Amino acid sequence: MTKLIVFDFDGTLADTRALTVEIFQEISKKHNYPILSHDEIEAMRKLPIRKRLKIVKVPLRKVPGLMKEGLVLMRERIKDSQLYPGIQEILKAFKGKIPMVILSSNHTDNIHAFLETHQINELDEVIGAAKLFGKERPLKKLLKTYHIAPEEMLYVGDEIRDIVSCQNVGIPIAAVTWGFDSVKVLKEHHPTYLCETPEALHSTIETLIKKDA
Repeated sequence: MTKLIVFDFDGTLADTRALTVEIFQEISKKHNYPILSHDEIEAMRKLPIRKRLKIVKVPLRKVPGLMKEGLVLMRERIKDSQLYPGIQEILKAFKGKIPMVILSSNHTDNIHAFLETHQINELDEVIGAAKLFGKERPLKKLLKTYHIAPEEMLYVGDEIRDIVSCQNVGIPIAAVTWGFDSVKVLKEHHPTYLCETPEALHSTIETLIKKDA
């Protein structure tokens, strides 16, 4: 039985790609890292995070500090980002039918600011500041908090790292294709479900809920 839906935030619920690229370019310029073109950034959508870091010549040890710097900049501008079309309808449709949680590597304050700006109150909980390279620990904590087995959770995310984390814990994942990572690379990592439109995601969740009823 599916008893909990956990959403990623950036690239899954919120269209923050343009803002992320803008901040990435600013930080790259400030720290003398390569300034990538739009086409180069698009090409990186097909690569794992560690390979992306090699392209931009960012040492792994620098990532936590750069992430923190980026999240501070995002806090000032995130209210200008928008929900992907169809997402709010999904949240409204399943409000009260099943608990819904956000688990993101973005900062909790940023997520709450976005939700308040867009008057989104359908989520039961927001968990931010998850590690860039793995969400296994907070996913396991959610399983304990909600007293459920891995197969009773559905994670919804847009990146390879989401798929890998869920597979490591045994949690089904619906990978959405409108976010940061390309359809090709998502398919290569074999998510439980692949949703190319919000309507497909809505149908997937609805089917799981009806199946469990």
